[in-house]
Amino acid sequence: MKNDPYREHVLLTLQIESLLKISKGWDHSYRILFLPSFHPEVCVTIQSKSSNSYLSLTTAQTTLWGYGMYLRHKETWPKEEPPPAPPIFWKETKEIDPARIYQFLREMETLQIVDIPDLKVLSLDGMEFQAESCNALGQYNFFSVDYFPTESKQFKFAHEIFALATEILEEPASIRVLEHVYCYLGLGMPIKDLGGNPYIVRFFGSLSSIYQDELRQLLMRLPDSVPLLMDMSNFDSMGRILYPLFQGLLERRQLTKTASWTSSIYLKRQLLEIGISASQIFDNREDAIRVLTHSE
Repeated sequence: MKNDPYREHVLLTLQIESLLKISKGWDHSYRILFLPSFHPEVCVTIQSKSSNSYLSLTTAQTTLWGYGMYLRHKETWPKEEPPPAPPIFWKETKEIDPARIYQFLREMETLQIVDIPDLKVLSLDGMEFQAESCNALGQYNFFSVDYFPTESKQFKFAHEIFALATEILEEPASIRVLEHVYCYLGLGMPIKDLGGNPYIVRFFGSLSSIYQDELRQLLMRLPDSVPLLMDMSNFDSMGRILYPLFQGLLERRQLTKTASWTSSIYLKRQLLEIGISASQIFDNREDAIRVLTHSE
């Protein structure tokens, strides 16, 4: 394994021990360290043996690289730009269902992990990930990737671990960082249609014009018979070309009094530009739901 100061700093800050060290007594151990350019670093570890299997996610809930830059340039940091949040350690561990870990291990066997090489190109503003695996026979593999075509073994390895983490982890802090990883992996429009009453649509990451048609279809099929909550608390930004779609939603469904929007600090300005009243924008989902429930 090549010496990587940034990787070592992340693992140290997240209090993550060497995979070789913690793999003793386990039949299979896998780890992936996601290193997005502008979002929190995320480490996912999977360990399995005949009696049980576990998945754990660890993050500092902020970009350690960005926070380090802020500390180094604190005196000259632009006043109009909010500084990155300080690191807050977070870890969630869940047991994996035997049938699901069997499926996962079959996929890993198909990928032939020991043969996966590094895949490096000169890239900007994307995500690197570093992966490790070892087994009870002492076979160990490490590879580093900053470019991952969807047909590559590198991408499939990352996607299998990401998919398993997304399936079984439940805590909001875990979901938030996994949503960011979803966007870097390029897995589709970053929106979850959660339904319910109030009817919740969750946006995360960012939206550009490439999703214009898909977003239009989603907004057109939203019900007008129940209160609507547009949860944008983990959403960074959208292209202004998409504004008319949201403006059309407000006019078409007449949802001015039955819709609420949660917003990140970066997105609130865009919501106001769309024409959404400040009284309809909330900092968290709970406050928004409370208002919607009381307005019925």
